[in-house]
Amino acid sequence: MEIAKIAESNKNYFYEKFQFILLVENPLCLLNLLEIVKKKLLNFICIAFGSHDYTDIMEMQHIPKNLSYPRYHIINIAKAYNLLSIDIASTNLTDEVDFENECLEAFSMGFHGKFILHPMQLKVINNAKYYSDEEIKETIGVYNIINNMIDEDFSIIKYNGKIFEKPHLKRTYKIISWNNNRNIFPDN
Repeated sequence: MEIAKIAESNKNYFYEKFQFILLVENPLCLLNLLEIVKKKLLNFICIAFGSHDYTDIMEMQHIPKNLSYPRYHIINIAKAYNLLSIDIASTNLTDEVDFENECLEAFSMGFHGKFILHPMQLKVINNAKYYSDEEIKETIGVYNIINNMIDEDFSIIKYNGKIFEKPHLKRTYKIISWNNNRNIFPDN
């Protein structure tokens, strides 16, 4: 593998001085992705999907149905190894609504960001509404209960007929942070 050759030639220098994004652009890289990440040959901090090169090599149409397996594979490995993840680039440079839907889909899948090719895309990704007004209102209610608790050793919080456990708190804090900053792709 090319990565192994690069890493072995200057392993200590590369690993200590640089951080790398692993760009998956072909089926062989996708199939070996877990092995590449586990070997820690280079200081990978992120996995990104180069879907246009991938679909060209696969001789397939660049449509969501055909990209679902590689996208889920990449996001699962990134999450398992605590790496950032970047979703596919979009060639859509004019339809803001369609591009916003792509951003929301990437976010809902767990990606940390998307490749940006055009200023319109940057504007849309920064202004997209990643959480509904209902989610924000509910989260603020749960957040207020937590902040007003004297004893923070709890197992369940009840709010609006729902229960929230400690694992839900990470999402609660993420939504509160996003709501306060409103113009960023939420951290997954």
